[in-house]
Amino acid sequence: MESLLSVCKYLTIAILENGGETYRAEESITRLCERFGLHNADILAFPTGVILSIRDDQKRCYTEVCRVKKRSFNLQRLNEANDISRKVISGEISLFEAEKSFAQKQLKKEADKKKNGYLLNVVAGALSSGFFAVLFGGGILEFIAAMLCGVAIQMFLSTLKRMDIFHFVSNFVGSFIASVIAVIFLLFFPDLNVSNVIIGAIMPLLPGLVMTNAIRDTINGDLVSGVSRLAEVLLVAVCLAAGVGTVLSAYVFFGGTINSHVIVNGDFLFETVKALVFCSLASFFFGMLLSAPKKSLIPSAVIAALGYYVFYIFSYFGLSIMLGGFLGTMLIAISGEIFARIFKMPATVFVFPAVIPLVPGIWLYETMLFLVQGDYAGFATKGTDTVFFAGVMAGAIAVTSFLFKALTNKNKTERRHKK
Repeated sequence: MESLLSVCKYLTIAILENGGETYRAEESITRLCERFGLHNADILAFPTGVILSIRDDQKRCYTEVCRVKKRSFNLQRLNEANDISRKVISGEISLFEAEKSFAQKQLKKEADKKKNGYLLNVVAGALSSGFFAVLFGGGILEFIAAMLCGVAIQMFLSTLKRMDIFHFVSNFVGSFIASVIAVIFLLFFPDLNVSNVIIGAIMPLLPGLVMTNAIRDTINGDLVSGVSRLAEVLLVAVCLAAGVGTVLSAYVFFGGTINSHVIVNGDFLFETVKALVFCSLASFFFGMLLSAPKKSLIPSAVIAALGYYVFYIFSYFGLSIMLGGFLGTMLIAISGEIFARIFKMPATVFVFPAVIPLVPGIWLYETMLFLVQGDYAGFATKGTDTVFFAGVMAGAIAVTSFLFKALTNKNKTERRHKK
C-alpha cells in the first residue's frame, strides 16, 4: 500500500506540475488503484495539490496529501508520467519499478536544468517568436526584432525562475521587455510594424494551455479547478496587457505613433503557402519550448498548419471568424486524439503546441491598445470578442475530448460484455 501511495503521489505531482488537467490526474489515480483491486479510492485534485484517500478490503484508510508548489509546461515530463502509469496498469512494470522510475526522472529533471535546458529554451523561444511575427503579417525586419525579443524574454524568464519569482510577475516582465525592444527597433526603423513584433514575442507567453484546461475541468465537473484556472488566465492576460500597455503608453505620451492593425497583403496562393509554412515552423519551435516529446513535434506542426488554415480560409473570405476558429480548433483536437492513440501519448502533447497559433494574441494586443488610446468602446468590444473566441476554442477541444472519451468507454464496455 505504501508503494501504491508513493506512485500515486509521484504521478499526480508530475501531471499537475507540467500542465496536465486535474481530471486527468484523478482518472489516472483511479485506474491505478483499480488495477490492484482497490475500488474505494477518493481523489480530490486541484491545480495546486491533491488529496488521496484509499480504503482496502479491511476498510483501513490510507491518506496522502500532496502540495504542488511549482507549475510549468513541460510536455515531455507529462508524457513520461503517462507512460509509467500505462505500463503499471498493463502489468509491464511493478509498483517498485514505477517508484524507482519516477525518482530517476526527478534526478534527470534536475540534471537537464543544469545541462542544456537554458540554451534550448532561448533558441526555441527566439525562433517561435520570429515565426509568429511573420505568420501574422510581418517581414524580415519584424522577424529579426521578434527573435531578439524572444531571446531577451527567455533569458529574463530563466533568471526569474531561478529566483523563484511568481509567474504573474514573470509575464509582466516578459511583455514589458518585448515592448521596450520593439519600440527601440521602431526608433531606428520607422517602417517597422511594431504590432507584429510585440504580438509575435508575447505569443509564447499566452495562457493557452491553462485556458483550455479550465474549460475542460469545468465541463468534467471540476468547478473549483475550472474557476481557479479561469482566474489564472485572466490574471496572466492582465499582466501581459499591463506590461505592453505601460511601454506603449509612455511611447505615445512622448509623441510616438503606433500602427494598431496587422495588415496582410498578397494573393491567395502566396498567403496560403505562407500560412502553412510559418504556422508549422512557429508551432514546431513552440513545442520545443514546451519540451514536447520529439516524436510529437512534426505531427503537431502538421495539424497546427491544417487547423490554422481552416481558420485562415474563413478569415480571408470574410466568413464567420468564430466558426472558423471552432472548426480549426476541432480539427486540431480530433487529429491530436488520433495521434495520441497511435503514439500512446496524452493528446495534450499534440494539441497544445498545435492550437497556440489560433489563440487570439492579436485581439488581446488590440484590446490593450484600445485602452492605451482611450477608446473604451473599442476596448470593451474587442475584449468581449477575445474572451468569446478563446471560449469557443476551449469548447471545441473539450467537446472533442468528451466525445473520444465516451467512445473509448463504450468500446471498453462492449469488450467486457464479449468476454
